[in-house]
Parts: sequence; structure tokens; C-alpha cells
Amino acid sequence: MDDATSYLTAVKKAFHDEPAKYVELIKLLNDLSARRVDAASVIARVDELMKDHQNLLLGFSVFLSANMSFIRKLKARYQGVGSHVVDSVLQILRLCRVGNKSKSEAYQEVVELVQGHEDLVMELSEIFSGLTDPSGSTSTSDTQIANDIGRLSLP
Repeated sequence: MDDATSYLTAVKKAFHDEPAKYVELIKLLNDLSARRVDAASVIARVDELMKDHQNLLLGFSVFLSANMSFIRKLKARYQGVGSHVVDSVLQILRLCRVGNKSKSEAYQEVVELVQGHEDLVMELSEIFSGLTDPSGSTSTSDTQIANDIGRLSLP
């Protein structure tokens, strides 16, 4: 699984008859992102939730690293004097998450802020890939998944 969107789509499909498991996964990831739980606890619970779905367990490790890594790198790169960049990026992502900014607009604004840091631009592209179709619109399920991803990207 190459990105967070496809991972969450696969989880939703795998647990279509058990939606509570998908909801619990999203809650766990949000709690991890907000630092209410530690990664080891989340990994243990996800391992339990997906014990019969090895492909989803493998995708989980890829999923976590792609989304959490961007924010960690951003904070490390722009600590101190550049901390306003981190604050701006997080604000843009929040506006996008609540629907006050389009995915396309948010992506462009963040790319401008991290200009010259191609590794961050590439990671951002991975996070945003698949959130919109070529016309720029999102379907209902894509919108829900995009909101789930948006919550993960915030501290």
C-alpha cells in the first residue's frame, strides 16, 4: 500500500461489516497524533484489531511513517527562527481539515512554505496524493478519508 488514502480505503473495505474497528483505528491514530497514547500501545492494539489481516498490518507501518514523518521532519528543520513555518503549515492543515481551505490550495501554500526542501515537498506529495480526483473534486468516502488523514497530520 503506497499511501495513507489507499491504506484507509483498504481498512474500510476489510472491515465493512465491522465499522467499529475502522472507527477505533482512527481514534487510536488521533490519540497517537495528539500524544494521548504512546506508539507502542497503538501498535499493540492495532496488531490485535488486525490479527487476521497481515496485509493491513504491513500497511500500517508504512501508513504511520509517511504521515508522522513529515511533521517530525518539518519541526526539526524549522526549529528556532523558522518555527513560524511550522505554525503556518499546521494552521493551513487545520483549515484544510475543517473545510475552510481546499486540498489543492493547502498543498500549494505548504509547498511554498517549504520551498527548497525537496524531501519535504516529496513527503507532502505522498500525503496529499489520492485525496482528490483529476477534476479536483472529492467523493463522500474520499472526503471522509481525507479528513481522517488531516487529523493524523496535526500534533
